[in-house]
Amino acid sequence: MTIWRNVSRYAAAALGSAMLAASLPAAAPAQDALAPFEAALKPYLGGNSGWDGPTEGPVLEAGKSIVILPYDMKNPGNSRLVNAFTAVAGKFGWTVTLADGQGTTTGQQAAINQALSLKPDGIVLVSFPDTFIPYFQQARDAGIKVVGLTSAPDFGPFVEQGIDWNVMQRIEDLGKALADWVIVDSKGEGRVVLISDKAFSVVEAKVAAMRAEFQRCSGCEIVLDTQVPFADANVRLPQLVPSWLNQYGLDKPLYIAHPADYFITFEIPALRSAGVQHGQVVLAGMDGDPAVYDRIRADDSFQKVTIPFPFEMQAYQAVDTLNRLFAGQTPADYSSPVLLIDKTTVDTAGGENNEYIPQNGYAEKYAQLWKTGKTTP
Repeated sequence: MTIWRNVSRYAAAALGSAMLAASLPAAAPAQDALAPFEAALKPYLGGNSGWDGPTEGPVLEAGKSIVILPYDMKNPGNSRLVNAFTAVAGKFGWTVTLADGQGTTTGQQAAINQALSLKPDGIVLVSFPDTFIPYFQQARDAGIKVVGLTSAPDFGPFVEQGIDWNVMQRIEDLGKALADWVIVDSKGEGRVVLISDKAFSVVEAKVAAMRAEFQRCSGCEIVLDTQVPFADANVRLPQLVPSWLNQYGLDKPLYIAHPADYFITFEIPALRSAGVQHGQVVLAGMDGDPAVYDRIRADDSFQKVTIPFPFEMQAYQAVDTLNRLFAGQTPADYSSPVLLIDKTTVDTAGGENNEYIPQNGYAEKYAQLWKTGKTTP
């Protein structure tokens, strides 16, 4: 009897402790664990002001001929980079020829052959597949300067891939910013699907940076890390999305993180057909074409966030990079800033016009630099 009384007393005490614990506010450590990700996210949510780019460089060489090779002009990110570069280079007297890869191996082979046959002063690659690295090397061997726009695993020189210099935002910033947004939005409990395409080293690098950041979040889980080629995303994603919903369920929000907004275009109809409600699946991407801004503004949108290209600024950077290469100089070690667009920042830095325009006076600074060889900080 004494033993039973003691057991009962301990059980009652344990029950009382459990009830007390349940009535207390959520434990502080969970919020403490989230704090570093919140702090890391803040710099990517502000605008950009003040020029921190190059202040010296060669005067712009006149009359250069450039061939620009996009992976596929039907891809909104590709077409906007091509159009921005063509406009900037043309404004300053360079001739630009488009050789569209058309999203197919055959089209890309024809485009690179055309570029080589024209013997231009420079070639600009826009998200061009790594399959053609031997041809990039062939161009360099022929004395053609080769510059990438998001065509290598990070900002800077990638001579081993046939690219003298790759212009883009820094990979670590891109991956961290998008992953940190998901971590914070999910309160450190995100269930994540990661999509990549191994045909593009830049895409793999973006996803690797996201993966590394998610792995720092103890409460997050990468439920699927998968490959979906750009070339057949329009066919595969409408089939894959319903299977993911069945496999992983919607008892908690499912986040799908993408290295490009292009994939999301084919996921949204599948989510609507499946009757998924707003907030049950959250889509996060990169590139930031105008339609994405409108999605983010909408109250019932599945896509809540993107990281846009600063298309025009990167066009200026590509021209400056080529000009330094023509002059025998090392390109400026200056990458374009990252701005994360969500509901709170959608009208920031050009967002009211559905584009990202860094507020640092880049157009005037580069124009002055190319005219006089100097500009002010």
